[in-house]
Amino acid sequence: FWLSGSCREPEGACSFAHGEQEIGTIPTAAPVRGPPGGPPLRRTICKFWEAGSCKEPPGTCGFAHGEAELGTYPIQPPGGGGGGGG
Repeated sequence: FWLSGSCREPEGACSFAHGEQEIGTIPTAAPVRGPPGGPPLRRTICKFWEAGSCKEPPGTCGFAHGEAELGTYPIQPPGGGGGGGG
């Protein structure tokens, strides 16, 4: 659709690459989810973690705690909480 100019997805939201530079990348405009009902993919560094004040249990914050966690899913603690925000 992109090659013909008819992709209807907003800029950065299409799940298909719009050119070679997007191959292997993750859309940035729409949240990407793992299993149904699961948390969205982490795309942003946690501002509370950067300040040393995130109160989420390790691995459960909805935001990345360092570059290594970008593009990963947080784990859900028992009870399904988590989601970020320190």
